Amino acid sequence: MQKTQDKELEKNILNQAGQTFVEFIFLLVILIGLSVSLLKGSNSFLAKQWEIAVNSIVRNYPGHNPGVKLTE
Repeated sequence: MQKTQDKELEKNILNQAGQTFVEFIFLLVILIGLSVSLLKGSNSFLAKQWEIAVNSIVRNYPGHNPGVKLTE
């Protein structure tokens, strides 16, 4: 009787360990997906803001040709 209970307990522990692993992978995939989407969305906005800032600084530099942008 005790051996049967021990085997069932061991089986339950292994099932829980497998479920924990699957949940960990699932959460990891969700976090990576959110990170990538946030970085892609904010990166283009930030790049445009930096370009505006750099062009305004370069435009005010003495001797700069006003018709030329830093990036085109």
